[in-house]
Amino acid sequence: MRMTTKEITKQFVSGRADIGDKASHIKIVERNGHKCFVNYNTVIAAWQGHNLLINDNQYSSTTSKHQNRLKDWAGNNAEIVTAEELYDRLGIEPDWRSF
Repeated sequence: MRMTTKEITKQFVSGRADIGDKASHIKIVERNGHKCFVNYNTVIAAWQGHNLLINDNQYSSTTSKHQNRLKDWAGNNAEIVTAEELYDRLGIEPDWRSF
């Protein structure tokens, strides 16, 4: 289902986004059993079981806007991690071609 970036971000934080949902350059994909929030082929956030992990690495100003929305809407219910830690914990390669 296509939606706005705000809508898909809220849906993802609440756990209600579906695999295949898209908005602009954001897509929700599944990798290694984890639901991932991908922006321009970079995993910005992912669910690891009941834990929401948010990638805190700096990218573009647009990606930072998405990261900040994720953090704001998740509040204390998210763990802020580096991109390296995110990919390591999910057991996936940081290879854009896989998304």
